[in-house]
Amino acid sequence: EFVSVVREENGERVVTTVSPIKATSNYHGTNCLACHDLPEGTVVGAIRTTYSLAELDGQYNRNLIINTAINLGLFIAGLALVFAILRKLVIKPMLVMRQTMHEIEQSADLTHTIELKGDCEVGMLANSINSMLDKFRTSLARVAETAGRVSAAADHIATVSEGTANAAAQQR
Repeated sequence: EFVSVVREENGERVVTTVSPIKATSNYHGTNCLACHDLPEGTVVGAIRTTYSLAELDGQYNRNLIINTAINLGLFIAGLALVFAILRKLVIKPMLVMRQTMHEIEQSADLTHTIELKGDCEVGMLANSINSMLDKFRTSLARVAETAGRVSAAADHIATVSEGTANAAAQQR
């Protein structure tokens, strides 16, 4: 039977194979039965071969290091690309929104708007905040207008009241 054994020898791996040679009428172009008076198929010997695997192991280790370096490089490049995309699509617009909201909070000026363009979720959020600010601005303008009318009506009532008080005082 064919036997193959891998073992360690002098610090390196070696493979030893043993292959039987059978008597046949045509073994690589030679008639074994002409010299050996045996039935065909009888084992007449064996070939033992030992190969050093040091060169193959070295190539394997070099290829493993190269493959690891390539994978690591691709991973880092992919990570950088994902970070750049996240920064452009999410982080930068969120910083713009935060800065605008901070300015509105500091100045109490609802005329500021968030200057973002895009149909992504962050852009839609900015549009919603701008719409909300516009509605707040409109509502506060209505409140101010109503307060002005109430103040004018109160002034008119005060004037009429003063006139009525003067007329009542004269009649007394």
